[in-house]
Amino acid sequence: MIARCIECLRELGDYEASVEACRLVLAEKPDSIGALNNLGVALCALGRNAEAIMHYQSALLQDPQNTTTLHNLGVALHAEGAVDDAERCLRKCLKERPNWHEAQRSLANLRRSVGDLSEAATLYQAVIDSRPLDFKSYGNLGLVLLNLNRPEDAITVYEKALALEPDHADLQTGLGIAQLATGDFANGWKNYDARLRMPQSAVWRPGHGLPVWQGEWRKPDMNTPAIVLIHAEQGFGDTLQFCRFLAPLRALGISVIFECQPALIPLMTCLQSGDAESPFRLIAPSDPLPDCDYHLPLLSLPGRFETDLTTIPADAPYLSAPESSRAKWQTVTTDGKFSVGLVWQGNPHRQDDRHRSCPLDAIAPIASLTEIEFISLQKGVSQDRFSNIRDLGDGLTDFADTAAIVERLDLVITVDTAVAHLAGALGRPVWVMLGYAADWRYLTDRDASPWYPSMRLFRQAAPGDWMSVTQQIASALQERAARSL
Repeated sequence: MIARCIECLRELGDYEASVEACRLVLAEKPDSIGALNNLGVALCALGRNAEAIMHYQSALLQDPQNTTTLHNLGVALHAEGAVDDAERCLRKCLKERPNWHEAQRSLANLRRSVGDLSEAATLYQAVIDSRPLDFKSYGNLGLVLLNLNRPEDAITVYEKALALEPDHADLQTGLGIAQLATGDFANGWKNYDARLRMPQSAVWRPGHGLPVWQGEWRKPDMNTPAIVLIHAEQGFGDTLQFCRFLAPLRALGISVIFECQPALIPLMTCLQSGDAESPFRLIAPSDPLPDCDYHLPLLSLPGRFETDLTTIPADAPYLSAPESSRAKWQTVTTDGKFSVGLVWQGNPHRQDDRHRSCPLDAIAPIASLTEIEFISLQKGVSQDRFSNIRDLGDGLTDFADTAAIVERLDLVITVDTAVAHLAGALGRPVWVMLGYAADWRYLTDRDASPWYPSMRLFRQAAPGDWMSVTQQIASALQERAARSL
């Protein structure tokens, strides 16, 4: 009875109560393997993995062959960063129970986390083969296939899963991303909108009560132009890329309020010019909700305009630096030298950052070109490896500063970060270093971007092969600089 109560508490998400219940049991029966296991599971759910590991180890001392305990220990060790020990536990589980789906999935998660995507895909597929309703494994397999640069195979996986569970938001979102990566925008935008129904998605201004904009020109029940609030929902790069759709929205005669990240507002003020009959206003997420009729997340705008590869509004520049920022950085480059901005690292807190960021040492072929003036636009990251790279990152207060510098550079070379989108939005030449499996917006097997006419793409030939990318760029850079001088 007590064990069932503990299980119910855990299923209800009351992990603190579950911990206390387990401790009460252990106070009476310190050797209760069930209570030790349940306590470990609850502690892991609370992020207290080190404590959970101690209790799992205590349980194994009493029953070393208990595969449930061994599996739980492996999961906790993985969460705590002890990857090698975790893998030993999980492989031992599968040696004892070769087709155990729980251990297969956990080992797949571990192998994916260390970059062994092939084994991860095999293990996820094994789980699906034995448990065809395991929708989480479908989603994980689809993501791994995307990371293996196999979006068509990911589409097959997602479609199979959605045939069984048509309204599964995570799977539909994954399908949308895979379709967008292949250029199937007609289906991709529609399915990508399912992201807004994902349980882990942040809710925009809870309780706002505004209807979602579906293309209405008029206010509800009135013959006057509507006021639509568009809100940024993801990273800086997404905002920089998709703010281009605000102009066609205003061209409909609609009044637009744009809520975006505070660091972007000084730059976005350039969007306020245009038709005075379709007012435009910028606000921050912390500002009070203004009077408006509809709302829409920014990345849903392309779908509302039925955007495909031939109708992307790709005219650039569609952003420009404020005059005050231009004045601040007007002497940033040296006359007579070919100037190049560099960004080699993305956001280290992103789960996929290891696929996007280029190790500093790998840019040596580029930095060795001494006749070029290199300027680091890397904010929050300094380097002392290359003496000929001038670091300006600490002087950049916002994106308006970065934009003013980019406008004065001959070229920007960057990994897939917001700076890539900034340079493209400013219409400046930009070369982007892409991992083997690039983000969907870069599509596949292309060296040019339909989103930015001034952008050139350099892709890894194999996962993690940054050196071949930087060597190719160094060769192209020498030719480009020679033509310009």
